[in-house]
Order: sequence, then C-alpha cells, then structure tokens
Amino acid sequence: MATEEVEVKAKELGWAPKDQFRGDPEKWVDADTFLKRGEEILPLVKAQNRKLQGELSTLQRENAEIKNLLKASSESIEELKNFNSTIAKERAAATKEDLITRIAQAKKDGDVEVETRLQAQLNEHSAAVKEAEKPPEKKSAPAEWKPPPEMQQWMSENPWFGTDKRRTALANGIADELRSDPANADLKGRAFFDRVTEEVEKVFGGNQRRNGAAKVEGDRGSSGGGGGGNTGEKTYADLPADAKAACEKQGQRLVGEGRAFKTTEEWRKHYVKKYFEE
Repeated sequence: MATEEVEVKAKELGWAPKDQFRGDPEKWVDADTFLKRGEEILPLVKAQNRKLQGELSTLQRENAEIKNLLKASSESIEELKNFNSTIAKERAAATKEDLITRIAQAKKDGDVEVETRLQAQLNEHSAAVKEAEKPPEKKSAPAEWKPPPEMQQWMSENPWFGTDKRRTALANGIADELRSDPANADLKGRAFFDRVTEEVEKVFGGNQRRNGAAKVEGDRGSSGGGGGGNTGEKTYADLPADAKAACEKQGQRLVGEGRAFKTTEEWRKHYVKKYFEE
C-alpha cells in the first residue's frame, strides 16, 4: 500500500502526522505501525465487547425472572391471607351456631344456670367477631417501618432471607399462617422467628440437629399417636364439593415456583389439614 494511502487510512482511525501529534513525542508512531497495532488490538476489543454483551443479556434475563418470582410470591401471600381469613370466618360461624343450639337445649331442659352462662359466651363471641371485622384505621403519614431488634438479629443469622427468593417466599407464607392461627397467640418475639426457621428448614434442610428433631416429630406424627391437629386421616376426597372448588381456585395462586407451595399435592394436604382440624 502506498505511503500516502496508508496515511489517509490511518488518519481515518485517529492517527496524526508527527508535526500535528499533541501527545508525548516519544509515543508517536508512523502510519504503517499505527495500522498494524490497530489490526492486532481491534479483534480483542470486539471479542471483549461480545462477552460484555452476553453478560448484559444474562443479567437482563435474570432480572426479569426475579421480577416474575417476586410477583408470584406477593400473589401467593395475599391469597394465603384470604384463605386463612375464610377459615377463621367459617370457624366463628360454626361456634356461634353451636352456642345457639346449646342455649336452645338449655331452655328446653329448664337449666337457667347453663342458659345464662352460654348466653354470656355467645355475647362475648359476637363482640369479638364484630371487633375483628372492623376495617383498619387509616393513618395519614405512617412512619418508616423498622424491624424490631429480635427480627434484626434473626435476619442477621439467616442471611438467605431477602436474597434466596424461594426460601423468603416460603418464610413469609409460614409467618402469615402462624399469625393467622389463634393457637399461636402466645408465639411471639424470637420464639416466633425460630419457629419460622424450623418450618423453612423442614422443606429446604438446614442445621443437622434441627433436621433430626424435625424428622423425629414427623415420625411421631405419622405413627398414629394422636397428637394435636390430627385430621383423622382425612384426605382431599373427604372435602365437600364447594371446599374442593375453593381449594382449586386458591391453589392457582399458591402453587408454583416462587409461591408458598411447590406442588398441588402439598397445597391440598395443607388445605385439608386446615379445613378439618379442631
């Protein structure tokens, strides 16, 4: 290639003659050397650019997956709240009906003492239901929420919370379920968070000591020893038609990757237990 043609091509790529070069004079090179260096470096730059583009595409794809999982988790938790609320209402209605029946029987038997006591229980029950159904008070400017000390300590000991999407979704669902169950009214503070950890580890595994304890408890429960919460071997087939329909409808939002339950079978067992437990 003629010298003049070489220089024209080099200038197009940023080369400058020595009398026009504004950098360190010792670093100036002629047009031919400049082009040769460009031919050696350009493939490396292009390869690096392709690598960066691939990494960017991977990050964008992972970000989209995380957004979908978070959305699924949010929907699952909200549906679980609705499920627990429905169960609570059904229990309240059944309790009220039972009290009314017993009051009527006491009147028929002429047992004034029993009638009076049952009527007092009915009044207390009705007042509690009415209070629970009140809409939450609106707050104009809520202060920024900060987790209590025991929760901060628990989060520091369980760094997967907030980073592991599936564990976090399961932990949130378990926590909401525990709070919704009146039997756990005394389960507070650190004991509450330790219970959440225990339930999560039953699914994902964790501390060997805790896993062993969980297995023993599981063995006891399956041995027919008559522990609390026994559904009397009830299964999905024992549910009435309307309960099955409700179970399947709620399962659409609760079952799947990133949601509270991995499989439909797990969700159905959970629903049956909640439906038939005392």
